[in-house]
Amino acid sequence: QVRGAPAIALLGCLSLAVELAEGAGPSEDLGALEEFVGQKLGFLLSARPTAANLGREAERLRAFVRQRVETPGVSPQQLRESIIEYIEGLLEKDRRDNRNIGAHGASHILGRVPEGGPVTLLTHCNTGTLATAGYGTALGTWGHWGRHGEDS
Repeated sequence: QVRGAPAIALLGCLSLAVELAEGAGPSEDLGALEEFVGQKLGFLLSARPTAANLGREAERLRAFVRQRVETPGVSPQQLRESIIEYIEGLLEKDRRDNRNIGAHGASHILGRVPEGGPVTLLTHCNTGTLATAGYGTALGTWGHWGRHGEDS
C-alpha cells in the first residue's frame, strides 16, 4: 500500500521503469513500445484513478515518449533507456522540490515568529517521507527548521 499523491505517482512510474529495464515490452518497434508504455500507464491509472499526481505524470510521460518516437533516428532501445532515465529523473525532482518546499516553508514560518517564540505546526494528510520520495512536503519544513539556527 502506498499513501500520498507524490509517492503514488513515483511508485507507479518507477514500476514501469523496472519493467522496461528488465526487458518487458516490444524491442524492435518504436510504435509498439510506445503503445506498450501507454497500456501500462493506463493500467496504473485504472488502479488509482483519483491519484492526481499519477495522472499528471502519466500525461507528461506519454508526451515525452511521443516526442522521442518522433525524433529521427531513435531506436527502440534508445527509447526504452530514455524512458527509464526520465522516470529516474522524477525521483530526483521530487526530492529536490521537497527540500525547496521545506526550506521556503521554514523561512516563511520562522520569519514571522518573534525571536525565540514558541512555534506550533499542524499538518494533515500524508505530508511526510511516506508520501513522497523520502523527504516530505509540509514535514520537510520541520527538517529545515531544526537546521535553521545552524545555517544562519
